[in-house]
Amino acid sequence: MGVTPGECEQMIAAAGKAGVVLLEAFMYRTHPQTERLNELVAEGAIGALRTVRSSFCYGLGAGYNVRVDRDLRGGGLYDVGCYCINFSRMIAGGEPDDIQAVWTLGTETGVDETLGASLHFPNGVVAQFDVGLRGAGSAQAELLGTEGSIWVPAPWKPAADRAEIVVRRSGQVEEVVATANGGSVFALEAHHRAAVIAGESKQLIPAQNAVGNALVLDTIWRRMHG
Repeated sequence: MGVTPGECEQMIAAAGKAGVVLLEAFMYRTHPQTERLNELVAEGAIGALRTVRSSFCYGLGAGYNVRVDRDLRGGGLYDVGCYCINFSRMIAGGEPDDIQAVWTLGTETGVDETLGASLHFPNGVVAQFDVGLRGAGSAQAELLGTEGSIWVPAPWKPAADRAEIVVRRSGQVEEVVATANGGSVFALEAHHRAAVIAGESKQLIPAQNAVGNALVLDTIWRRMHG
């Protein structure tokens, strides 16, 4: 939504004053697969949550791209790390009290082209994620609990026709939890926003949630470039 927590706060205040809807565009949050994943965690399907792992990596071609513009806070962290951070905070159910990261800056771009980070939450959950712009693609997530794990092969763009997540419990046959005909994440996002504006639906992601995401992003960025 904004580059820093302060920018987000200003946007939230302006939207409130103008009486308009402000939503951060995390399209995956509107897909029923994400809703079902949250339900499984809340139901204790894998016991008490302990670890959240996620990745979002892809190969970016040569030449100028806005995603690697240092003046615009380019790099994998802001481009795709924001998804992993949002996911980790959503699953952990809070804000991290410790943030650690390591990275490799591009020799020509000066921005993070490979980055790994760890977040610790007050409830004891540890989240780890890695992002990258110059390597092979990887987009997945895994939740580890005291009694099992959940693997999410496509957390950011679930298949529109059949999205699957896998629940594994010790001593049991793994269970495939499928969401049939969930729809396109981008269409679902647009429909949700329209429904909120029309007063037909509660806002799925409160605008204030963006502040927590921006805080993590800004903290890591300042360590890299401060």
